[in-house]
Amino acid sequence: MRYSLTFFFLLLTLHLNGDTKLFHLLQDQSELHTIVEFGIGENTPWLINHFSEGMTADICPTKRAELVFSYFYFQCNDSLHWKFHFQRPSKEMRDASLLLQLKKDPTIYDATYLLQYKDFCDELFENKVWDIAFVHPSVNLWGDLIMELFDRVKVIIANNTLEDCYGWYRIHTPSNYHKVVWSDQTIWVHEEEDKILQALGVNPKSFPKKHLKIFTCSTHISLTASLARALHYLGHTLQLAGSSFNIAAPNAGVKVYGGTHLKEDPQQLVDVRQIAPNDWSYTQGNIGQDLPGNIEVIENDEIFSNPPDVILITAETQEEQLFELWQLLRPFHDVKLVHYAGNVGVPYTRSIIKNLIALDAVTEQAYLDHHCNRLLWIPWLNYDELPFEGINDSLNIHSYLQHHYTIAFPQGKEIYETYTRQFCSEFPEITFSNLWIPSHSEFLDTLSACSATIHAKDSEGFGYTILECLSRGKPVFLPRKFCLERRLMNWCIEGKTALFFDTYEEFREKLHHFLNDAEYRHALQISAAQSIRRFIDNEKQARILDHFLQTLQ
Repeated sequence: MRYSLTFFFLLLTLHLNGDTKLFHLLQDQSELHTIVEFGIGENTPWLINHFSEGMTADICPTKRAELVFSYFYFQCNDSLHWKFHFQRPSKEMRDASLLLQLKKDPTIYDATYLLQYKDFCDELFENKVWDIAFVHPSVNLWGDLIMELFDRVKVIIANNTLEDCYGWYRIHTPSNYHKVVWSDQTIWVHEEEDKILQALGVNPKSFPKKHLKIFTCSTHISLTASLARALHYLGHTLQLAGSSFNIAAPNAGVKVYGGTHLKEDPQQLVDVRQIAPNDWSYTQGNIGQDLPGNIEVIENDEIFSNPPDVILITAETQEEQLFELWQLLRPFHDVKLVHYAGNVGVPYTRSIIKNLIALDAVTEQAYLDHHCNRLLWIPWLNYDELPFEGINDSLNIHSYLQHHYTIAFPQGKEIYETYTRQFCSEFPEITFSNLWIPSHSEFLDTLSACSATIHAKDSEGFGYTILECLSRGKPVFLPRKFCLERRLMNWCIEGKTALFFDTYEEFREKLHHFLNDAEYRHALQISAAQSIRRFIDNEKQARILDHFLQTLQ
């Protein structure tokens, strides 16, 4: 194959790594014959000459990358065993690339570009199984691409991974892959590929997966149910604090602020509220969701005979007591301490955080420079309980924040009450429902009876209820100023799952269009249900959690 001087000059301008030793090793020690490379580098000609089948693919983010790709195509398109797949980036992808270069997380501004990456990979892998995916550093949104490649290909290789750029921090290895660092390259190999792992000097048997028991105290019923489902999928046990841990319980032992559970019925959540100084009252309610069979309710007198492997702190009100429990158990059992943050600015004691599960983007960014084991996670979303029931032409728009408005979120309350009242005065046939602390079944029934939802909340860390609404095909109307730079922007996409507004006029225009254009309304409802299932893969997120739990500090 012949290449012009101009072509080599273009390659040199990319400043990429041309080391091929790793590919030699993999080919010598295992049967790897096909490769898809993302981007172009100095080793591209070598790959074409040494693999029996391959493809060069790219969504070129810059004019320079597009020029190199186009020139390479015309130089090499006579290679019958090699194909080329090129797309121009959307505006959203170009914007995301720029934000990443500015050290900003693009997904908290507009995550539309992730759908383009998913569509791109769907095309490449739809009718073809590739042995290796090789990602060049010319791919700016590197971390997002590698996350998308997990479970699509058995070996993923990335160059120049010693450089802290390209969204490297966004990569969370799932537990069904082994990560191996080779010089300045990083390889992820599927756990079933023993020959490849051995060629890289990794003995999979040296890293046995442990069955873990995770102890926690309920603060959010949806979190408890979600965590139970994820751990059940992984084969782990969720230990819930029994009623003897309740702050008002008469027995001795460690007490924890938060919901506890009855041993005979884990579905029953026992809460306690202070109604006056030194005067506590019990409240009791059903968690409202079927929990899987991996639940244990542990009482104070059982914690030493049946100790957990992990103590999970889910609120700052529990930190002192659960840290004390961790210290009591440590001399007798190798128990790890994990902090969990689902809201912005949880005031944990930073000095004792060794392992952190963050759901919201603000907390995750705040701990980027903190030397702890960190995971940005998405809880299990129960699609079986939240099916898409089809299009809906109801004139009712639902909210679920009335109880919040009595204690917090004054700006959201004012926007919701003012905008809905004014809209109803113009269109009296439209109704807005806003239930007071609905039960889980009431919430699901109300979702079935509406065509969309409104979420006007001054501050939202993660927004689990938004996910539940989208799963049922209910697009969400959102005040834009409360949403930018928040995790919910990962799946709240204008015109696909959500409709944002800054003023009443914008709210009126978008809601009126939604209610009066049946084709548009139905398309948006279908898009909401389909998009959230593309954004959130429960099993992949569970495996990412598993890798985190298996490697705690």
